[in-house]
Amino acid sequence: MAASDKHGLDSIITLHKQLDDDEDGNIDYAESDNFLKEELKYHSGTEKRQKAFHQNNDMHISVKELWEAWLKSEVHNWTVEQTTEWLINNVHLPQYAPNFLLNKVKGANVPRLAVNNANYLGILGIKDPIHKQKISLKAMDVVLFGPPKGNVIHS
Repeated sequence: MAASDKHGLDSIITLHKQLDDDEDGNIDYAESDNFLKEELKYHSGTEKRQKAFHQNNDMHISVKELWEAWLKSEVHNWTVEQTTEWLINNVHLPQYAPNFLLNKVKGANVPRLAVNNANYLGILGIKDPIHKQKISLKAMDVVLFGPPKGNVIHS
């Protein structure tokens, strides 16, 4: 699993550990369901997210599979403009848009937001702990379960 994006891979590994409650090296359906309900606070509409996460009915997601799925995901390929649009329209924190543009935050950087990387968030000027948490949760959602539905991110 050699990665040209070490920060991204490290973030995906961290995310995988967060979801792998029984520490068996795989994220099963119950663990991802628990994560959706407990961490992301989804109590309805979880089926579509589960289907996106457990592609081809793969009920045990390894770090390698999560990394490979991330590299192929639509979100990974977002441009700086698309990532900034997501920040404004889905995270609802438009005050950080200039910092995202200045620092060229693109889709490939979103896992670093998901794991609440303090150094990276500091570089982006995000100091408020509530804003950090909000960005982290929204980033986890798109990294693990795909782009937001309803609000189109323009290419």
